[in-house]
Amino acid sequence: MVYSSLFPRIIGILLLFNTKPVISGSPEFDRRSNDNSDTNVVSKAPNILNVHLVPHTHDDVGWLKTVDQYYQGLNNTIQHANVRAILDTTIQALEENPDRKFTYVEQAFFTLWWAEQDEAKRNSVKKLVSEGRLSFVNGGWCMHDEAATHFMGMIDQTTLGHSFLKETFDFTPRVGWQIDPFGHSATQASLLSAEAGFDALYFGRIDYQDLTIRKKTSQCEGMWQSSKSLGEDAEVFWGLTGSYRGNYGWPSGFCFDINCNDEPIDDGINTPQRISDFIKEVSKVAAMTRGNNIMLTLGSDFNYQNASYSYRNIEFLLAKVNEYQANGKIDSESLGRFDKINLFYSNPEMYTFAKHDEGIDWKVKEDDFFPYSDCPNCFWTGYFTSRASLKRLERVGSSFLHAARQIEAVDNIETNEIKSSLDSPLYNLDAAVGIAQHHDGVSGTSKQHVAYDYAKRLDSGIKEASSYVTKTLNKLLGGSANLSYCQLLNETICDVSQAATIDFGTDLYVVAYNALSSSREEIISVPVAADATYVVYRVDEEVSNQIPVTSVLMQSHNPSKTQEAAGFILHVETGNIPALGAIILRIEMVSTESSKTHPSTDFAPACRRERENVRGSKEQDRSTADIFNGKLNFIFDKSTGVLKGMRDKTNGSYMDVSMDWGYYTSYAGPGQASGAYIFRPSKQDGGTLMDQQCDSTIVYQTDLVTEVHSQFSSWVKQITRVKKGQPYLEVEYSVGPIPIADGKGREPFIRYKSSVKNDGVFYTDSNGREFLERKLSFRPTWDLEEFQPIAGNYYPVNAAIYIQDDDSSMGVLTDRSQGGSSLTDGTIELMVHRRTVEDDARGVAEPLDETDGGMTPYPPYGDNKRLGEGIIVRGTHRILFGEGNDGASTVRSGMDKSFSSPHLFFSSSSSRSGVPFQKGSFSALESALPENVMLITYAKIHSKPGTFLIRLGHQYGTNEGVLSSPVTVSLVSLFSGQKVAKVVEMTLTGNQERSSWESKRLSWKTTKKESDRKYRLFDDGTLILNPMEIRTFEVTLENKKFYQSIS
Repeated sequence: MVYSSLFPRIIGILLLFNTKPVISGSPEFDRRSNDNSDTNVVSKAPNILNVHLVPHTHDDVGWLKTVDQYYQGLNNTIQHANVRAILDTTIQALEENPDRKFTYVEQAFFTLWWAEQDEAKRNSVKKLVSEGRLSFVNGGWCMHDEAATHFMGMIDQTTLGHSFLKETFDFTPRVGWQIDPFGHSATQASLLSAEAGFDALYFGRIDYQDLTIRKKTSQCEGMWQSSKSLGEDAEVFWGLTGSYRGNYGWPSGFCFDINCNDEPIDDGINTPQRISDFIKEVSKVAAMTRGNNIMLTLGSDFNYQNASYSYRNIEFLLAKVNEYQANGKIDSESLGRFDKINLFYSNPEMYTFAKHDEGIDWKVKEDDFFPYSDCPNCFWTGYFTSRASLKRLERVGSSFLHAARQIEAVDNIETNEIKSSLDSPLYNLDAAVGIAQHHDGVSGTSKQHVAYDYAKRLDSGIKEASSYVTKTLNKLLGGSANLSYCQLLNETICDVSQAATIDFGTDLYVVAYNALSSSREEIISVPVAADATYVVYRVDEEVSNQIPVTSVLMQSHNPSKTQEAAGFILHVETGNIPALGAIILRIEMVSTESSKTHPSTDFAPACRRERENVRGSKEQDRSTADIFNGKLNFIFDKSTGVLKGMRDKTNGSYMDVSMDWGYYTSYAGPGQASGAYIFRPSKQDGGTLMDQQCDSTIVYQTDLVTEVHSQFSSWVKQITRVKKGQPYLEVEYSVGPIPIADGKGREPFIRYKSSVKNDGVFYTDSNGREFLERKLSFRPTWDLEEFQPIAGNYYPVNAAIYIQDDDSSMGVLTDRSQGGSSLTDGTIELMVHRRTVEDDARGVAEPLDETDGGMTPYPPYGDNKRLGEGIIVRGTHRILFGEGNDGASTVRSGMDKSFSSPHLFFSSSSSRSGVPFQKGSFSALESALPENVMLITYAKIHSKPGTFLIRLGHQYGTNEGVLSSPVTVSLVSLFSGQKVAKVVEMTLTGNQERSSWESKRLSWKTTKKESDRKYRLFDDGTLILNPMEIRTFEVTLENKKFYQSIS
């Protein structure tokens, strides 16, 4: 996505050549062969500037058009873009001239094109790849976002693309290419670059203040050590693209694509001036970095739809520069510190080798590149929250894929039809989740119809995967009833559970699957139709033995007033759910007598809080009620239902705790507006706070679950929920429709307040992995000139945010990515929804206005009008409390559980027919893994029968409490009753052996010669995981038929 306008030009006469241009040929240039390229011509002479010309295209996997529209070249009234034409004409152009090179990224598109090719074309492409003329960088399904993504989705989409490249071309990408995402994360540098087998990471966008300084100080490239836990072993070389102009396009004035307006060199009167301008541009770029190699990116959004035109213009420029230099027509003074220039076709990998060979001692960066702004009032921090519902659906899809892979892995059915991940019954979900990671997908920055397409793909993928999963689960449990997966549980809708609870005679069965590698106890919520008396049993291993469990019935909270929603919710205590395993619960209606929980009479709602109380001034004493869940004691104001404090019964500590709801009015005046990308509040006053509505508080109090229902306006509703035995307070919110009738956008937030004295310091996670320290109005890399004290202090929160002091800590777990901060002492603020009335002029060309009735077509077929009311966003936060300077370990304990809630599957059976399952539970593991370890991936490798891809992750960082110590894990314990025949450690995406990668990895001058990390795998199948490590293995079993049974 480039937000500067590109206008199609009328193509005249293409430039033709009678002879092939001279790429290089001087004896001064040393030729060296890299492992994926032909003879590379790079000068070692310090007085010669090597200019690497890198033709590429940036093909958004959805943005202004859908994936299919982009690929097929449809809907060109929105944007003229045709990926099929790009690949068709580029491959043809490469075949025509062996000197040409091209770099491609997005495998979601390339696999579509590949499927259409005949054998002859496929063989030709394989030859281009083997010769290094067609090169792949990044190699993922898309170019994922870095602010709104979770590490699980990032790994999965990269693995999907890498698997295709390995299986098809035996190709392993060695360079990261994140040229368009709007800021860059620490996890991208460490995990998705260094650990993924990349020697370098290139990108386009960094903050304009940071960029200005780097250009002046020749620091547009360097080394990046972003992980305090992994240290120098996870560092990567980084560099900016796009001639260091903050993007990734052609050199200024030399865009040779049919979508560009720059003049080609016509071999006439303009040639001398054009060559002079090019030399000046090259010299300017060279001055902004170190060494005698620079990279010019020759391409941009959907370029090379007529590849021959582009290549011919490039080659004419190249030939003329060589001619002018040979004839002494290039003034050496114009080259600055260089005497000569050496131009040649290259690719990012060749460039990386050249930079490495220079032996420069690079400056090391340790923080990340958030937040990103491209002008004083232009902070790209709105997209941290944009399209909150899509962000949640992406997380649900990713979590379900995680579980579905495990269930597929223990399915002992093998067919000859499944030979790769592309043949798997989970492929459509895998691909949908992969596409959703795109930097205009989960980021929420696409056009509305494209967002619908992302959601449709995810919904369809979940449906298809759940059909396979339910059948497999049923088989594993020896079931005779059809299991169903209810995708609308978040709206309290489940056809099976509601139909089974209308009247007597039908028992409802719930299979709760735990995808985590440690056991858990939860309270689940089941939609039921009738206000009746229910008894819930846990079906024991011997299905005839059933154990009663605790449950309570409450009236359903239906903020969107959905007609299909169940009227009641049955909260059920599950007991222990084994690791990678399932349990069965039976729900029986025993009486039609009402059993719903009635509002508590202990709480007398007041009409309204005074404004000064809302703003946090001292309140007058009121009577309070204590709600104790077995671990924490929460203190509520009886007259308002407002939370006032928390006391930890284990250590006696007390913390003032409360919360406010408010919104920022979106700026829509002259200059920069607030929109899908940009967050710009109209005032810098902390937003408009909302009073709790008169008499809105209702409290439902039971020993299992207590709910405090509150309303802060007609469009903001909240349930504060205390669950038995859980170490957190749950806040479920319903926000919307956001009113815009007054012509003003609004961006609502919730602000949690505490007595923690954090002094402007807070911590946010990087894609669910390492925590980064944030300081208000501060950047570790440069002296910040502040223009936006609110938007400029917002950071991405993918999983958790916390504050701490010497006495206590408070953190919040999110169920999706959101923007967050701590703008005043003791507070945590999270933006939960957005609706704007203006476009922010970053290319999407429409306001962020999501409605529940769809939209009319785009011009010229319609007026792109939104239909219906604004959408309602429903979500959940979990607030956790800890001791002093213990914020990280406090939130770590709940992050995996928040990502992977128990997956619920439903069936019903006549009460007279008995339990329709032969087993009451199962676990795929011989024993649970340590509590600080996550089984990130447990999947079949379809191309290798009997072999599994296993990823194990240490979920704590260095110095995050006792659980941050190295931990020993047994791979053998992952395969219950099976003998392991072979274990091979791989890089993160499983596309090459770790030892092979280490042997050829580039060792930069700032890198230690020997790593402190130990990759030893012991003979008994155990290994050691260090803090924040993720280690990947191929494990082959002796029994190729997989499991005969599971316990």
